[in-house]
Amino acid sequence: MTAVGLVNTSPMMIVGRNTLAANGAGELAAWMKEPGRQVTFGHAGVGTLAHLCAVLFAQAIGVAVDLIPYRGGTPAMADIVAGHADLYCATPTSAAEQVRAGTAKGYGITARERIASLPAVPTLIEQGFAIDLQLWHSLFAPSGTPRPIIDRLNAALRRALADPKVIASFAVNEVAVFPAAQQSPEAAADLVHAEIVRWGDIIRANRIEATQ
Repeated sequence: MTAVGLVNTSPMMIVGRNTLAANGAGELAAWMKEPGRQVTFGHAGVGTLAHLCAVLFAQAIGVAVDLIPYRGGTPAMADIVAGHADLYCATPTSAAEQVRAGTAKGYGITARERIASLPAVPTLIEQGFAIDLQLWHSLFAPSGTPRPIIDRLNAALRRALADPKVIASFAVNEVAVFPAAQQSPEAAADLVHAEIVRWGDIIRANRIEATQ
């Protein structure tokens, strides 16, 4: 595949069942470290960002957790609300309503800044956990696509991403357009390469396999 340009990005959020006594990521970490504690951490499927987020968070705390795969984020979030699982790394869109309603707890945003829809939920970085994790989308074309065509596609992408209506529609779901300087094919290719290196190391270190 050939990169055309980066589209948008969004953080994730650590959420927990509302019956957890811990408030804030620090108290949550202490709770997870209690002797004999068995923590169930749901995710949206093997290899998903929710899965890798769970692995990173457990590593940052230094504990082992029971990773529970679900067939997507909706059933995982449903089990958090029902109290059948302890934790889940969700997109803000899928969890914000439950956190505001008090049917789930928000423990931290995986970004450098808080999000507008949940201003009371601090970032993990604010709470001492160096986790900066972003969901992102990019536009690609088949391998070998001539550069003039890539440039035309990139120009069309940039026009779309500059449209205030597009920006507003993303913002409703806590999704931000990449800055113009990062919308080039080169920037997209660089991010793909960096992500392959980053997650490849984590996947190998944790022996994550597609059959899990």
